[in-house]
Amino acid sequence: MTQILAALTHDYVLVASDRRLTFASGPRNGQVADDDTCKLVCLCGIWGIAYTGLATLDGMPTHEWIAVRLAENKCVSPYSAAQILGDAAAPALRAAGISLELTFLIAGWARLPDLTLVPHFLLISNMHEAVGQLRAAPGQSFNRFERRLRSDEAYAARVVGQPLPNGRGKQLDRLLRRMLKHKVGPKPAMQAFAREILRTSEVRNSVGEKVLAFSIPIAAARQTYKTRNQMMLAMEPNLSNAAFCYFDPAYSQLRQYGPTFTCGESAVTDVETENDPARDFQSSSMRILHMRKPS
Repeated sequence: MTQILAALTHDYVLVASDRRLTFASGPRNGQVADDDTCKLVCLCGIWGIAYTGLATLDGMPTHEWIAVRLAENKCVSPYSAAQILGDAAAPALRAAGISLELTFLIAGWARLPDLTLVPHFLLISNMHEAVGQLRAAPGQSFNRFERRLRSDEAYAARVVGQPLPNGRGKQLDRLLRRMLKHKVGPKPAMQAFAREILRTSEVRNSVGEKVLAFSIPIAAARQTYKTRNQMMLAMEPNLSNAAFCYFDPAYSQLRQYGPTFTCGESAVTDVETENDPARDFQSSSMRILHMRKPS
């Protein structure tokens, strides 16, 4: 089972996910199917979408399915995304013929009528009743919930999929509160999330040690709302730029895998960036999933 760790703060939003897929049924139930699958989708540079559950929907990888469904509907809003995913997931799950949890977590920045930006989560899941009560087993219907960070809260966190090992939630809470108190920025918090997922992978075979994470600071969200220029860079997270990081002890930090991207009618995946420190230059390659049709 995937492990997703997410946090809302008043300065930045963080989401991290492992990249392992395991077989959910059949003779290979529980065995590793793939150890490097993308489970994060960036929506317009202001929100990220993570998922746990079925690895394929309607015959395509779930991260691509998310991006394509949103691009087909010209999606530029998290609320529209929540509606689209909930409506499309129900028939896709029935077609799969498997009773399994399917949960999408959207994290980013909502803009209020007075143009104030508020960090928020949107959860779309078949594991909850409409009133929020946890179901005993996955259902066929999907419900949607929003959680905004209040002004009197230091942060809000969410664990989706595989829970943290006993005691680790309290440890992570103390660490995050200390980081926020000292205003150290998103980098150490992202590293802490990656370490927690690695710890879980040591005791849960369904969680992998490779991690993809992204950070969306409020400054970057403001700039994107203002200019409509969506940009997420492969770099160490800071308080100025939306950034993603790929964590793998055996992997070169000069080459990074990125999340799948979608905004409006565009969607791309298989994002890979390569850094050339000698020229202070970064190049990227990607595969197009969906593009705006010529008028």
